[in-house]
Amino acid sequence: MAPNDVLAETVKKIETEARKKAEEIIASAKAEARNILTKTNAELEKTKMERIAKEKEKLEFEMKQELHSAESIARHREMQTRKQIIEAVRREVLVKLKAMEKEKKREILGKMLRIAKKQIPEGFVYANPEDAEVVRGFAVYPFKATVNCAGGIIVEEKSGERVLDLRYETLVERVFTERGEELWKILFE
Repeated sequence: MAPNDVLAETVKKIETEARKKAEEIIASAKAEARNILTKTNAELEKTKMERIAKEKEKLEFEMKQELHSAESIARHREMQTRKQIIEAVRREVLVKLKAMEKEKKREILGKMLRIAKKQIPEGFVYANPEDAEVVRGFAVYPFKATVNCAGGIIVEEKSGERVLDLRYETLVERVFTERGEELWKILFE
């Protein structure tokens, strides 16, 4: 073989091996690139899922807080409404007591005066202008003055040390205080 042929054949062999080596390197690089891409995609998916989970957790927490807040507001409003209903009932009771028939008022005022006489034997009596004549008519105590109230009486000991408050407002308040739980159950359960 001629030296040029040997040279040409050697160059051809080197080119073939170089192409083969280049193809192996390219194939390996492509495989490595696919591997890196697969790992990167997996990492991205994992990060995405973690972010989604954190956002979901954050949203659930915020929703729970908002729900709790809304429930608290609703409970507060319900309680306020119930208190308003109780107050309306209290006012209605006073209106009914004030509008009571004269004979029934006279009977109640008489009982109040008898109760007062047992607790304060000597004193003065106060009543609203509408009941003043009836209270004076019983002549249990000297009538001192009129007071602004729905009805009932106030009896003051002569010395001024003790006062017995039997006004409708006071009696209704006492009933609502002492029996508030029962009234609450009757109205709301």
